[in-house]
Amino acid sequence: MSGPLSDPVRLLAAWESGAGSPPVARGAAMVAAAGLVSDAGAALDLPLAACAALVVRTHVEAFGGLVPCAATCPGCAEPIELTLDLTALSDGEPARTATVAGGAVTVRALTTRDLLDAATAEDPRALLLSRCVEGCGTAAAAVEDEVGAAAERLAGAAAVVLRAVCPGCGSPVRFGLDPGLLLWEQVATAAGRLLVEVAELAAAYGWSEPEVLRLSPMRRAAYRELAGR
Repeated sequence: MSGPLSDPVRLLAAWESGAGSPPVARGAAMVAAAGLVSDAGAALDLPLAACAALVVRTHVEAFGGLVPCAATCPGCAEPIELTLDLTALSDGEPARTATVAGGAVTVRALTTRDLLDAATAEDPRALLLSRCVEGCGTAAAAVEDEVGAAAERLAGAAAVVLRAVCPGCGSPVRFGLDPGLLLWEQVATAAGRLLVEVAELAAAYGWSEPEVLRLSPMRRAAYRELAGR
């Protein structure tokens, strides 16, 4: 493991932040806990593509770039397995705005905060339209579908869509993946293992959590082995 999550303190902080956040905000929460932005508020206000890029980078550094994925064909219920290469999602600095309707309407990239607010709004679609269009008005409403398509493009790696062909019936299958949730699964698993190590060494030697976390992985493993004798 490398990158910010190679620090066990940051790993547990990322796990704790992710566990206490709604699924849509877990990527932003872990980015903040990993120290990649100044604070949690800054992570929530990052454009979705910029936040996803940090999530992807963190995943690649800490857990590798290849992620096995599974889905079910909606037509015949055949299981589909494929591998996502996260490194292919790193395509430079994401755009923050786009224009539609011949340049008459400017669309800005949505943020995690926008999605959180939309989740509690009476009309989520209207709220997101008002947030992502600068000077939202009748022109934006008239090209709402174009605005939505532009916002999806601006989301970049935050709106990953995988395409496959069902091995059972041959139908094309599409399904979306959230890089934040992919990272969360890895962080939760790694944090769970680390917490077991802390609990075992604390019980065996009376050490505090900070004392255990200051040990290298090799030393933690050695002390666990000694404690089991």
